[in-house]
Order: sequence, then C-alpha cells, then structure tokens
Amino acid sequence: MEYKFISKNTFENITLHDCIIDSVSLGHKEISIIFEHIDVLKTHPLNTFSEPKYTGNAKLIFKDCIIIKSFYYDTSHNIKQHHLLIPRDAIIKNINFVDLATGMEILSVETEVTDDKFNIYKFMGIGTIGDFAEFHLKFKDLYICWDEFKGDAWFANR
Repeated sequence: MEYKFISKNTFENITLHDCIIDSVSLGHKEISIIFEHIDVLKTHPLNTFSEPKYTGNAKLIFKDCIIIKSFYYDTSHNIKQHHLLIPRDAIIKNINFVDLATGMEILSVETEVTDDKFNIYKFMGIGTIGDFAEFHLKFKDLYICWDEFKGDAWFANR
C-alpha cells in the first residue's frame, strides 16, 4: 500500500455519505473499493485539523473478506404508484457485486460485530441501475487509505 495516510479499523472516524465508488477489485479474501473521496471526521487519529475534511481518491481495503449479499430493490413494476415503500413495493434482485458497487453512491452504512470477532458492514445507496441498492461484507480488518486532504467536508460548518 503506497498512500500517505493509512489507518486500520478506524471506520467510525470517517463517513461515506454521498461518496461514490469509482471501482472495485477482488482478490483472494480481499476486497478493495476505491472512492472519488471520503470524509474524514475530526476524531480520526490522522486528521490533525479541527474540522472534518474530504480527501482525494481513497481506498478501503477489506481483509479476510467475503461478500454476504449484493442486491437492489427493483421498483420498475410499480411505475404508476406515486409513493413507493422499500422493501414492501419492490422486488429484491441479486446482482454481481462488482456491477452493483461500481458507480454506487453510498447513503448509509450499518455496522455490527459478530461473536467470532468479524465485522459485518451493510452499505446502502443508489446504484447505477437507478434503484436503491445494498451490499453486505463480512471481514476481519479494514484499511482506509488516502493521499491528501483537499478541504473541509461539506458538513463541516453546519
């Protein structure tokens, strides 16, 4: 890993809300997700500023990782319905993880730790297919990597 900033298991100190996935690569028990940027909170040990900052391109590397689920909520059959409730008004469709994640805008991430000390992260957002999408990863460790702070995060002064 050749990045200026690398942290291990510090996900609670970043936010991915409104961050877009540029690309995904799969290795042996490893998944790398490259974002256009991430937002590093002021609580992050590598953020020496008094405000949250956004980065340039950033990579999240999930070690000892498996994909649990990768799907989207298809609402195309409800074209005439004005107010859709997900998941009630949708059909869950499984899709290839790389196809789903590439270009996805993350809206939220739910996290949990299992009894066997693995992490499960549920990423939710808008996929390139135009519907709400999710993927769930189970992993042991997470490395968060980036080269530069570019400026204040969009929510810094709110």
